[in-house]
Amino acid sequence: MNFLEVYFWHFTSSGHRRTIPQNIKMINFIYNYIVFLSKKVFYFFSLKKENKKNSIQEKYEWRGLMIDTVRHMPSIDYFYRLVDKMEILNLNKLHLHLSDDQGFRVEIKKYPKINELASFREETVVDRNFPTTWTPQVKYIGDNKKYGGFYSQEELKKLVKYAKEKGVEIVPEIDIPGHIAALLFAYPEFANKTAPEKVVTYWGIFPYVLKNSKESIDFIKNIFDEICEIFDSEYIHIGGDEVVENSYDDPSDSEKIVKEIMIYLNSKKKKVVVWDEMAKTALETGNLIMNWRNIDIGIEQLKKGGEVIFSPNEYFYFDYYQKNPISEPLVIGGYLPIEKVYSFKISNKLREKYQEKILGVQANLWTEYLNTEEKMDYMLFPRLYAFSEVASGKNIDFTEFSKDKNLV
Repeated sequence: MNFLEVYFWHFTSSGHRRTIPQNIKMINFIYNYIVFLSKKVFYFFSLKKENKKNSIQEKYEWRGLMIDTVRHMPSIDYFYRLVDKMEILNLNKLHLHLSDDQGFRVEIKKYPKINELASFREETVVDRNFPTTWTPQVKYIGDNKKYGGFYSQEELKKLVKYAKEKGVEIVPEIDIPGHIAALLFAYPEFANKTAPEKVVTYWGIFPYVLKNSKESIDFIKNIFDEICEIFDSEYIHIGGDEVVENSYDDPSDSEKIVKEIMIYLNSKKKKVVVWDEMAKTALETGNLIMNWRNIDIGIEQLKKGGEVIFSPNEYFYFDYYQKNPISEPLVIGGYLPIEKVYSFKISNKLREKYQEKILGVQANLWTEYLNTEEKMDYMLFPRLYAFSEVASGKNIDFTEFSKDKNLV
């Protein structure tokens, strides 16, 4: 469409001039305003059509974010603010990591010793002052400050309701059969071989695991009964990662425990998520894995017919340094600049072939060295902006993205 202009030319012996009568001015205005509006409407619907096409073809069903509440525990109010941000970024799953070796963060009414004992540790390690396999000479130094707490069932139910109104599903995780030292300190009778002497105060992988017995599994089932009452999510995460070799005399015990809990939760109409160490068990029971290690593990699971949420640490672990470590606060390690987050792609060929099995993507924030909410936010942003583009299938041009987000 072209804009209209109507006017009269007046020719005289001295030259010529142009005039626009008042009524013609009004015609010009009305016509041109209609043209302007029609172009705006055309652009609007073109944009809507384009966005709709993108959302149908490229947006992942699972657009998740995990927060570790165990190593350091944000306030319940923090999650309200986070849900608001997730709504803006079109993220729809908030995965709460609620139990580990260093604490247990949910009120469990049937077993009061969980919150009396497992929810608190006597202190927290200072910086990296603890021995590891690679640095056995380092001496442990703690801060001598009791740390911990737990979320009440009522406040979690309110959060779940609020999040649902914002289009965000909260997915709880209770980690079994490993990463369970805090729970076994409170109830040592359910430990296999050895129970911990206290809630763990530093970071790593520990040999404390759940015993493969009817009593132990009933104990875990009862805990999950209360978790299911609090969280009405379609999905529930049960961990399954990093079980120390030789923790069980029969190495298959860990898979047997996970399988039994999976089947139990499936009977309660829950779909179960596990970390990718339990890929075989997930496949056998029709449940899904969260692929946190090499992406080839997730692709192999797809080929076998399993469902996968891609959460590879090299792209989506936001506890890694985002800039030069020399100028950054202390974190767990690694290096993950925003450009790499933005670059994650599952090929179109793979997505088309396994469209029904690729559930989505998730970013994870582990909190070993993030002892304030300000530090958590610093590690999340601006990388979460880049992740949201990945999750929505819009990560096309990092330069344009950077300009749009004022990153350059």
